[in-house]
Amino acid sequence: MKERIFLVYLLAFFIFVIGMAQTSRDAQAAAKIYAYGVYYFNANGKLIRMQPLKNAGMKQKGILRPKVYYIFDGNYSTNSSENGTFYISTLGSTQNIDNFHLIQLECKNGRRWYKYVKVVGFGKVKEEPVGIPVVTTELKHGIYKLTPALPLSRGCYGLFYNYSNGVPTEIYDFDVLL
Repeated sequence: MKERIFLVYLLAFFIFVIGMAQTSRDAQAAAKIYAYGVYYFNANGKLIRMQPLKNAGMKQKGILRPKVYYIFDGNYSTNSSENGTFYISTLGSTQNIDNFHLIQLECKNGRRWYKYVKVVGFGKVKEEPVGIPVVTTELKHGIYKLTPALPLSRGCYGLFYNYSNGVPTEIYDFDVLL
């Protein structure tokens, strides 16, 4: 009986410590971020400001029902995240947090691909569904925490911003290396 009580207290302690560590990261991010951008904590616990990918090109595949892809060079990103948690500042910009979307990129042939539109016939364009559901939390005015609603599996991902027209204007890439 004493062993069970001890284990329950030990488990409660670890849950508390993990919760405090995450709260501490949120507080650090809210205190350190002062300019527009997308940020994340690297494996060393340092807050990093991400740079958007430079578009390597666009490619259309298919004739009758073509799909249009954005293509980025390299199989891997220079950014990696354990859980896909990002901190976004809209300070000094006109951007809306609701226009940030989390997507998975296809990795093949030394490039990363993102399919963003499909022509369904007679020139009608169907926007591809935006990928992964996210939870957004406002930490303070203009500073947000964006977390995937479900854990991410190993792979290539991107966080993109668009102006509600379906075409990504900025893509911030990262890998999950679990």
